[in-house]
Amino acid sequence: MISELLAPIMAILEGAVEAYGGIGLFTAMIVQAILVVIPSEGVLVAAGMLMNTWEVTLWAGLGSITGASLSFLIAKKGGRPIVKKLLGEDTINFMDGWVDKWGEKGVLIGRLIPFIPYDPISYLSGVTKMKFNKFTVYNVAGTIPRVIMFSMLGSFAAQFEIIGFIIVGGLMIGLLIASIYTKKRISRKKLQQ
Repeated sequence: MISELLAPIMAILEGAVEAYGGIGLFTAMIVQAILVVIPSEGVLVAAGMLMNTWEVTLWAGLGSITGASLSFLIAKKGGRPIVKKLLGEDTINFMDGWVDKWGEKGVLIGRLIPFIPYDPISYLSGVTKMKFNKFTVYNVAGTIPRVIMFSMLGSFAAQFEIIGFIIVGGLMIGLLIASIYTKKRISRKKLQQ
């Protein structure tokens, strides 16, 4: 089942990595960050299955940081209407609650906690008063550990094939459940206020 979920990502990523090496992964992470609909976790796990952890950390880390920075700048320039078109009202409401609760440090926290939607934070940060320099510090500090963790999961999965897929699959399902739970909880709190 997990191999079926990762298969499309693996196919695209494998082609990009075979053709362009680390630059292919770098580009994939930028596209993933800007489009938002492609989960960074899936790309990172797939990359960890194809490349060694340190190559993934370098190329995916740089790509993720660059993509997040571009998302921030797109939101800064386009404002809330462009963010609303890209993310939808529900995601914006969820992320507003996140920013209200955690402030600027929410960028760092959102990068470090696997079940928090990673990419919308960049867009939403761009429509706040946060300065680009501060965003960059939190972005880098949170992105590198996340990239290492998910690329190591991919590396582990590649070494142990079926056991790895079961473990990674269990983690992904757990993250999905935690994400849904967190989103509903924040929505309920927002409605009560």
